Amino acid sequence: MIILFDLGKVILNFDLTIISSKLAALSENSEADIAYYIFENGLSRAFERGNLNPEEFFEAVRKQLNLTISFERFAPIWNEIFTPLPGMEQLVNILKATHRVGLLSNTNKLHFEYVANTYPVVQGMDWHLSYKMHTAKPDPEIYNKVIQFYNINPKEIFFTDDIARNVEGAINAGMQAVQFHSVGQLKEELAHRGIPA
Repeated sequence: MIILFDLGKVILNFDLTIISSKLAALSENSEADIAYYIFENGLSRAFERGNLNPEEFFEAVRKQLNLTISFERFAPIWNEIFTPLPGMEQLVNILKATHRVGLLSNTNKLHFEYVANTYPVVQGMDWHLSYKMHTAKPDPEIYNKVIQFYNINPKEIFFTDDIARNVEGAINAGMQAVQFHSVGQLKEELAHRGIPA
């Protein structure tokens, strides 16, 4: 069994309001307007799909918000939003000892490179990342690419994600998948499949 995890709100927590708050302090824009422009208006989605590189993404944000900061100052504002989800690093490390494990994450280059350099838990895992695959959950294409990567029956892949539509996409592709609610609940789901954790 291949075990795949979403990254945000599963392995690590994150708080996007930190970004909006810090950028609002550097511009004339409200936190709500910043959140809308970056996260609800398609810009971050394009970044996650690899349609923009980090510099292009920063330039789009800088121009829209009329920022005067440099990319070097922007990067930590963008990146320093993650915190460990209690219990997950231990669980993932236990599973690494007995199973092939991986990430299937909608993420962008800046965030993931920061995470990879900051949180050792993601090392030693297969990385299936939207910005590298140029597709994102819940599009069928991203699940099909993962299945092709492993070249196994998709029922031999177990996936967990905190977002219901992403779980549904995996199930529609033939994977075993459950919505993540807690470490305890995930351990129970794994135990039902004969995977002690």
